[in-house]
Amino acid sequence: MPTLSSQRWESREQQFCSDWERTYPNTPWNDVRLGYRYGWESAHSPRYAGRGWDAAASDLRAGWESWQTRQSESRDLRLQLRWEELKDSVRRGWEQAMREVDKTA
Repeated sequence: MPTLSSQRWESREQQFCSDWERTYPNTPWNDVRLGYRYGWESAHSPRYAGRGWDAAASDLRAGWESWQTRQSESRDLRLQLRWEELKDSVRRGWEQAMREVDKTA
């Protein structure tokens, strides 16, 4: 997925993980990682440029299953997490990315 900034998920994940574990010590990072990544990558996509969470949420929900399937296939995993389980972490990832995008704009 093309991004609006030069940031790549892999270069940011460790910091997000550390922040998450400090803020939510009772919820393992791996329980929310894919949602956070989906939100972060989507917010950096030109497809969502200039859109806020409320404007993009229904499109993100519609795209969740296919994105998750691609992630699972590329790692030979069989994950099937429902949108409702991860929508809060998707939003957190989205909001973090939007703050980054705003700083570079």
